[in-house]
Amino acid sequence: MDGRTVQVKRVEALLSSIPAEVISRRAVECKSYARALFHWEQYIRQQRSKTVTDSSELESLYQKLQDIYTQIDEPDGIEGISSHLHVLNIDQQILEHRKAGRWVAAQTWYELQLNKTPEDIDVQMNLLTCLKESGQHDVLLNQFGSLKTTEATLPKMLPFAVEASWVTSKWDRLETYLAQRPKHGVGDFTIGVGSALAAIRARDQSFKNKINELRLNVAKGLTSNSVSSFQASHDSISKLHVLAEMELLTNMESESSPSRETLFDTLDRRLAILGGCISDKQYILGLRRAIMELLPPFNELDVASIWLIISRLARKANSTEQAFNAVLHAAQLKDKSATIEYARLLWKEGHHRKAIRTLESAIAANAFGSFDKSPGEDLTETSTADDQHKQNMLTARAHLLLARWMDSAGQTQSEVIIQKYRQAIKFHTRWEKAHYYLGKHYAKILDSEKAKPIGKEAQI
Repeated sequence: MDGRTVQVKRVEALLSSIPAEVISRRAVECKSYARALFHWEQYIRQQRSKTVTDSSELESLYQKLQDIYTQIDEPDGIEGISSHLHVLNIDQQILEHRKAGRWVAAQTWYELQLNKTPEDIDVQMNLLTCLKESGQHDVLLNQFGSLKTTEATLPKMLPFAVEASWVTSKWDRLETYLAQRPKHGVGDFTIGVGSALAAIRARDQSFKNKINELRLNVAKGLTSNSVSSFQASHDSISKLHVLAEMELLTNMESESSPSRETLFDTLDRRLAILGGCISDKQYILGLRRAIMELLPPFNELDVASIWLIISRLARKANSTEQAFNAVLHAAQLKDKSATIEYARLLWKEGHHRKAIRTLESAIAANAFGSFDKSPGEDLTETSTADDQHKQNMLTARAHLLLARWMDSAGQTQSEVIIQKYRQAIKFHTRWEKAHYYLGKHYAKILDSEKAKPIGKEAQI
């Protein structure tokens, strides 16, 4: 046991003799960013303990640390490191904007830079990235068309144009860009997806082989470092997720395909798995919408439902323009729930009265009525589960949302608000959310009455 302890100490002594700086730099080269972060922080602590260390030298170390945080997608870490830097240069400010999701702010800077240096490939790539992440795909295509590309720069920028083409359903442009791809090499994943979509559109069964080739290329890129953690393997897992989605949707034309209800339940669960990865969700939803537009088993309402999910995600991510654009597409496809999402966007933008009026007008015009049971028809104990399911959830949502907004505005009598809550319950009696908010409103009334002097309470 003593001999083994001695051996362990010798190994530890050997490892500790390797400078933390060297280990960190080599870890970055191997894309083992977690290890690089650990050793670089250790190196910074060593340097800070030296009283002779110049503050400017420490700043350069913090900048390197910030670069490592950039690779592991840690916006909080980037902002935390920024607090140690005395003066943030413009590149560091742009980095913060990008990692915090403030793409429009970063886009403005890159546009100014592009005017000064129009042939700078890094500026071009960064601008296209900002346009892609902010959902400005039409603008991206126009920008790509105005850029001067060479044989060296085209392979780097072409994936942006290919993705924007199928996201915006500009299939002719997609064919044009695919014709410009390199004829040799493995190829870019995004270009491969675009090629598979073009084959699906042409009813060419070779799309199955293209998907298999893409999956094989992803598998070849898996290494011990790339699967050491979820963060490290995120890119590969996302690509495999995309390919599985493509197979799932295209299999709907086969005889062994699942029912529509089963398919959409599966799609909902797969989207929920992505958690808070907004950009991944947007990509998956764009892909679903593109395939649904191409295949006959799906209809316009299926496509519209995807647009509404995109709008909700964009609204929650504060991408207002992208959210309004998605709602407009859903409305053009005659999806009545687009009115509710449009009203939500108005409310979020601070147009509270207009949001309430929009919802009231839609309800008054019976915009959701075609799916309803008769308003006077209520559920009985003998109603089947199927009858209960047919109640219009959409109308109930509209009434509940209207009641909550009127309650929040505080300019409507309590009796009217209670009636609105009851309307939501009537259209979907088993919807717990409507009962919850009605109870919450009653609790608020009770608290306000308790606060009044004795004898001044209202008779409820």
